[in-house]
Amino acid sequence: MNALLQSQKAFFQSGETRGIPFRITALKKLKAVISDHEKEILAAVYEDLRKEATDAYATEISGVYTEIKLAIENVSDWAAREKVPTPFFMRPSKSYIYKEPYGVAPSGLGRYHGKYSFETFSHAKSILRSYNRTDIVEIAKPYRGRMMRLILKWIK
Repeated sequence: MNALLQSQKAFFQSGETRGIPFRITALKKLKAVISDHEKEILAAVYEDLRKEATDAYATEISGVYTEIKLAIENVSDWAAREKVPTPFFMRPSKSYIYKEPYGVAPSGLGRYHGKYSFETFSHAKSILRSYNRTDIVEIAKPYRGRMMRLILKWIK
């Protein structure tokens, strides 16, 4: 178990899981695995909860399929970067929040569904995009003389 967890952490650190196409592919694979093992899942639900196959499918499996479909349709919107206000003293930089996967954990199921589940297991990472000196000089072009010297002094 420990070796498996370490290999999963190494894979996560590679950054491959951040992209939307990877996430969609993983969701499709999850749906395929559930579909391939439906009979086994239904048998386990019957053994544990004494639910008949039609009842178990309606209450246990179909809901998961619905959640996977919802996630596939919306993951691009949920993971989109979000522009947020930049503090005045950090201008002309721009601020964003990037929603990235948390990483690898031994277990964990969210009690939320859809977007809320996505947010539960996403790390909202704030990013400040700063400008280099030449960008600021371009932005400050209308200024001349004393004001331009002050601007150049502030960005050193």
